Amino acid sequence: MVEPELDVHEIQGNSLRGFNVPAQTLLGLKIDDPATAKAWLAALSHRIDTLATVHEYRVRRSFRSVRAPRTLLNVALSAHGLDLFGVDLRDVEDGLFLNPMGFAAGSLGDPVDGSSEPINYVLGRQWADTPDILLIVGGDSPVVMRQFCTSLTDAAAMASCHVIYAEEGHRLDNEIEHFGFRDGISQVGVRGRLSAVADDYLTLRYLAPEDPESSLLARPGQALVWPGQFLFGYPTQLAADPLVPGPISDGGAAWMKSPVQGPAVRRR
Repeated sequence: MVEPELDVHEIQGNSLRGFNVPAQTLLGLKIDDPATAKAWLAALSHRIDTLATVHEYRVRRSFRSVRAPRTLLNVALSAHGLDLFGVDLRDVEDGLFLNPMGFAAGSLGDPVDGSSEPINYVLGRQWADTPDILLIVGGDSPVVMRQFCTSLTDAAAMASCHVIYAEEGHRLDNEIEHFGFRDGISQVGVRGRLSAVADDYLTLRYLAPEDPESSLLARPGQALVWPGQFLFGYPTQLAADPLVPGPISDGGAAWMKSPVQGPAVRRR
């Protein structure tokens, strides 16, 4: 069984690898002038951290070879933001993506009013209070991260974008984990290779090849999952046989397909 080679220079780093840094900031922006905002994002694109750069940084940090703190950046766009930029959304098949988050509030069991709009949502009730652009910033140093965020918001303002949401989060003292165990035993391992080398896996394998569980688990308790469960353009998981790659995930629009026809798009 050969796992697919991932398009590591086109996939954003937080989609599969995760930043795994002690501080993170979310900046939600609304677009006032699409042409100016588009030009700014194009100029910013060289600064976005890919799967390749995030993986390299995390490996270096694990060996304590990072000499200076740095910040990591990823960017997400809403359907409304893409529409403002003139992107054709007619073939997109993901109904959840094509509507603000509040559209699905009732089906999620969240409280809604008589018009089926969510009652307690801070963002996403309608497109008016949904960020067109979401900047995801992570860093080892909160001070350095804040300085970088200030430069981003200043540049965004000059590009006719204004902040409607900002939130900074930090790792808890003693690295207490909110949602599970610190060993990450509940976190699945994404299949896929970082290069053409047969065993250059994105998810490190801790089990010996002769272990009968090594084809299903990266380590005890960590199931291996095909990348199409998270990204369009890659094989999906088959419940009947997790060792066999399933159909290629497809969002519908040509620009959502990868790696042959374009960069991978993270599934909502």
